[in-house]
Amino acid sequence: MGIEGVEYVRIPFLGRDVTDATQVRAEDIEMGLGTLYARMLENKEVSREIFTAIEKAPEGCILFHCTAGKDRTGVMAMLLMSLL
Repeated sequence: MGIEGVEYVRIPFLGRDVTDATQVRAEDIEMGLGTLYARMLENKEVSREIFTAIEKAPEGCILFHCTAGKDRTGVMAMLLMSLL
């Protein structure tokens, strides 16, 4: 189901879909938030892919989010605000 004029781009920040139970590993559950955030920041290819999608977005606005809307979304917001 799509919305006219809206493009949906899905880029898993951790390189895999952690909302898919088949892709969640024990280490994902056991690592602390600091380790999780560091892994996100170390994954430069995914960050580049996200920034490229933002750069190529049509004029107007963008919305970015993750399942919970706090960790992955917060890290991306921090990166964007750091650039500004």
